[in-house]
Amino acid sequence: MRFAGMIFGLLLIGIGGGVLGASLMTRWMFLPRLDQMSLKVDRFVSGAKESPATKIIPVERRPITPSYPSAFLSRRLSPVALLWNRGGVGGSITAEEIVGTDRERGFAFAVSSDGWFVTPSGVFKGMRVKDIGVMWNGRAFPVIQAVRDSATDVTFFKIDARELPVATFVHAQDVVSGMAVWLEPRSKYLYPEVIVSVEGGRRTQARPSERATRRFIISGSSNQRFGGGAAWDGDGRLVGLLVTKSGEGWSVLPGSNLSGALSSLLSTQRIRHASLGVQIADASRVASVDASGPAANILHEGDVIERIERDTLDGTADVGEYLLDYSPGANVTVYGQRKGKSFQATVTLGSVMTSEPLK
Repeated sequence: MRFAGMIFGLLLIGIGGGVLGASLMTRWMFLPRLDQMSLKVDRFVSGAKESPATKIIPVERRPITPSYPSAFLSRRLSPVALLWNRGGVGGSITAEEIVGTDRERGFAFAVSSDGWFVTPSGVFKGMRVKDIGVMWNGRAFPVIQAVRDSATDVTFFKIDARELPVATFVHAQDVVSGMAVWLEPRSKYLYPEVIVSVEGGRRTQARPSERATRRFIISGSSNQRFGGGAAWDGDGRLVGLLVTKSGEGWSVLPGSNLSGALSSLLSTQRIRHASLGVQIADASRVASVDASGPAANILHEGDVIERIERDTLDGTADVGEYLLDYSPGANVTVYGQRKGKSFQATVTLGSVMTSEPLK
């Protein structure tokens, strides 16, 4: 009896296995296989109906990148500070009580660890230095010294602070339209933006060759009223100083254009730039030559400067920007066109004082 039961059980198992195998074979033969399946998607193109085959999109598992670049995540303190009108204010005050009021003057960012900041010169316009306060890292500081640089139209100022966070500069010639940047119009408020265009020095009105005019136009989603904040690249390097905002976005002064003026200020307490001694129109055309300047009897009115050493004037940069890279007394070779013919000439650069101490 027990043996008959075992035989019956094995029979049932065999029948069940056969049914399951037949079912799987049928599904494999008559149903579409997933790895060979495609989806049909109807669409209309120029009024004609098409039905292209669209393959299934594979799903890849990758780590989600952080919202901010790692350079920002690792930075504990922002170099951006708030400037305000401290005249007649007694006691303590916070940044929240300043921003959005008539006491707000603008922003600045640190350019040296021992207390030097930079901001657009308009922030100090009509103000006495002693009436400008600086709010940084939750503390209020008075300005103890301020110097305007006419070549770049910025003001450097100093507060009594130490060990400030500073950043390296991105060279202006490495910045192109379409580049992704991060705007920090005020401390720790970061906005992902993009460089819309690079404005060069094409101006019909003649200006001194020592003045740099390149600006970046960066999209701006923030409603910040004042300039002085910073634009960063994805590695946390400084792209430039926010100057003014218009319908197109922020006009940004390249950060690398500030390095020469800052070095001169820190070493001599004055700002000197290399001088060519000519007036420039349309980025590279010599409008006039200073009779007592470095280029006298070397360059002539109407000359078109095409290159200074290895730097080519491509319309986005002007003579003044390239001169910022040289020290007074340096010998440079200038290449260009004169009355339809190529020429080259060597000029020993002079020196021009562009600093104006503010009171």
